[in-house]
Amino acid sequence: MTQREELDRLFKAFREDAPRSLVNFIVMLLIWLLWVLIYLPISNTIDASGNTTLTLGLIILSAFSVLIYKTSKRLGSGVELFSSLLAKKYKKRELNYQESKLLFKNLILVISSFIIALLYWPLLAPIHPALYGFFLFFIIIWIFYLLFKILSILYLVILNRLTKTNKDLTR
Repeated sequence: MTQREELDRLFKAFREDAPRSLVNFIVMLLIWLLWVLIYLPISNTIDASGNTTLTLGLIILSAFSVLIYKTSKRLGSGVELFSSLLAKKYKKRELNYQESKLLFKNLILVISSFIIALLYWPLLAPIHPALYGFFLFFIIIWIFYLLFKILSILYLVILNRLTKTNKDLTR
């Protein structure tokens, strides 16, 4: 399959998935904003013991998590398309198209994992602070795994440049 055929296939998949993903993303954003700006402050003033905050927090957390799951499942084609376009545009001579595509895909996943971790903080912290720490532990392991994959792609490029510089310095 050529790059053009692959991009056409990805554009078609993205056109099919984008509208539903956009709706899920907007609903997810509205749920998050309602929780952070309205429900959390109100629940803290209604019940000082924290039972209302815990109950509402679990409801909002479950709705937000289901929407994140649905959106991320549908946005796979969007990530593939975006990484393909970036790989086509910024392809270096040291890396071929597939390596560039994998590099950009992993970078997109690192950035989105970081954003998801930040979005979960106001949802998990009112329930229990250790719950967010537990979640963050797995996100950090995932990010390190993706960074390791990125470095394994760039390893030969870095090594080639270092040996080239070393040869230039010894002359």
